[in-house]
Formats: sequence, structure tokens, C-alpha cells
Amino acid sequence: MNTYKPVIKTEEVITAICDFGNMKLIVTNTPDEIKEQRNRLTSPKSTNFDAIPGEHNPHAMEESWIAGIDKLDLMIKRYNEARLFVLWFEPMWLALTEQERQLLETYKTGTVMDLASELRYSPRHVTRLREQATAKLSFLLFGR
Repeated sequence: MNTYKPVIKTEEVITAICDFGNMKLIVTNTPDEIKEQRNRLTSPKSTNFDAIPGEHNPHAMEESWIAGIDKLDLMIKRYNEARLFVLWFEPMWLALTEQERQLLETYKTGTVMDLASELRYSPRHVTRLREQATAKLSFLLFGR
């Protein structure tokens, strides 16, 4: 008798868990950074008079705007990618129980022993529970 065993993508799950915090931070902070960058582009800096003779570059303003536009495009792209990641990951993360999320957080912190003593389980049992939570999140994220 052949039983179906799901494929657990442990590395991908761990990577997603570790990236989730960073992606939420990007989604939270980037709109303000984009606004600042747009303001910088619409109000160019005045010439800095520091009494040091400099090289004259007739295209300095254009180069500055191009660099600012490139930076703005990169920020918008990063924000959109992070937003899509959060929209994909967060519902699956919230579908887990609080204990499962706590167990999976140990991938980031590496505190299986601390969690075992907090939950009053053996480290081996905590590891087994964490593997079950990983399998569940893997199934929710990747469908297999």
C-alpha cells in the first residue's frame, strides 16, 4: 500500500518566514520614502557655495534628476514586490495557531531550548511540533 506523503519545502518556508518581517517593514515605510524622493525631484537643490572651486558640469542637473528617477523607480518596484509578498504570505501565516507561529519563529531566533522550557515540553517534542507546523505552512503556501 502506497501512501501519499506531501513534499515539505522547509527551506522555502524558512526563507519566507525570515523575509516576512522585512517585507512588512518595507510596506510600512516605503510610501513615506517615495513621497520624500518625489519632493526632492520637484524641488531641486540650490548651488552649494563652499568657496571650493569645482569642475563645471553643464549636465549636472539632468544627471541628478535621472539618478533621482532611477532611485524612485527602484523604490516603487521594491514596494510593489514587498506588498505582493505580504498579500501572499500573511493570510497563511494568520491561519496558523499562535503556538504554531511561535514554533516557527524559532527558525529566526534559534531558541528551541528556551521555547521548550517555556512550553514545558522536551526539546525533541518542540522540534517535532515545529516540523508539523512547517509542514502545515508549506501546504498552505505551496499547496503540496
